[in-house]
Amino acid sequence: MPVNVEKARLMALAEVRRRGIPVEKVATTLTREEQETSITFNRAAKVAEIATFDPRWMKALEGGLAIPPRQVYVYTNCQCRFYEVPKVRVRPPFPKRKVTPETREKLSKILSANRPAAAKSRGNCPVHNKNPRDI
Repeated sequence: MPVNVEKARLMALAEVRRRGIPVEKVATTLTREEQETSITFNRAAKVAEIATFDPRWMKALEGGLAIPPRQVYVYTNCQCRFYEVPKVRVRPPFPKRKVTPETREKLSKILSANRPAAAKSRGNCPVHNKNPRDI
């Protein structure tokens, strides 16, 4: 999920209240281990629910993806925000691809065969053909 850094900002609690989003205060302190992020969905639902204590996730969802929180819990030392996200935006984890040395060599040959063509197309640009000190 690419996030636009300029727009990525956490919505202030005053703005959350102004939008009519429920805010509930909880007089409890949570440790960092208890502050988790969970993504929940089932096969029938079209949306996934994300509950997070992590400000980075909040900034990405609110700022980068423009998804407002559905509900906010304000703890003594942190906040938990709930979001509803279309399930198509949640990708399942895939195992890391294992590349054998033979496959790596084949890919290397394919890529090196395509590099001269890319270099020739860049060669027409007057900026890239000159020494940076000459520009």
